[in-house]
Amino acid sequence: MNSLLQEITILPGVFGCFIYNLTDHQITGNKMPSVFKINTLYTIGNLLDKTIQMGKLSQMSFKGVDIQSQNLQLLVTPLSNGVLLIVLCDPTANTSLINMTTGMIAANIVETLTESSPPYSSFSSDTKKDLPEQRPPRKTEDDVTLIAKLEQVKDILTSTIGPIAGPIMKECLQAWEQHSAPSLHTLPDLTKRIGEEIDNAPLEDEFLRKLKTIKW
Repeated sequence: MNSLLQEITILPGVFGCFIYNLTDHQITGNKMPSVFKINTLYTIGNLLDKTIQMGKLSQMSFKGVDIQSQNLQLLVTPLSNGVLLIVLCDPTANTSLINMTTGMIAANIVETLTESSPPYSSFSSDTKKDLPEQRPPRKTEDDVTLIAKLEQVKDILTSTIGPIAGPIMKECLQAWEQHSAPSLHTLPDLTKRIGEEIDNAPLEDEFLRKLKTIKW
């Protein structure tokens, strides 16, 4: 588990992440720096729990939340059976990259939680360092390469169309995840979709020309 969460915390702009179980109100995985006290993490988890319960009263389904303040951004992803993956990052962090990474390893996190016996109990980051790994990290070399390529695509898109690159990239990533299995093999589907979203022939040509500088 520690290694899986580390895959998220090493991303640029990410301060740390932890897993909160809404069923028993326990922190079942923690990769946060020590400056974030355990009581603070429980407060965050409890507030999210109350928010979700209020949404249920309004017949609203919870599919994730993005909360941003001046100095901190909170990305919350529901995994399964009332388990939340909570990522704290800088407001300027590349959320598309973070969401892509969490999406790739979400199933492995759930599997690790399911197979852990006895279950993880709440603990601080320092305590967890001494615990044995429950499973080896599942992220492959292709996964790491894919994330690097996505970052390059994002940079090229930004240099081509400016600040609107972020929303376009996010929308295209979501559509790509829904219609294709994200991989190096299907990456051309994503870049084609992005080109179509640019909706400006000269800029689309410039974007596609710059993509040729990437070594696929």
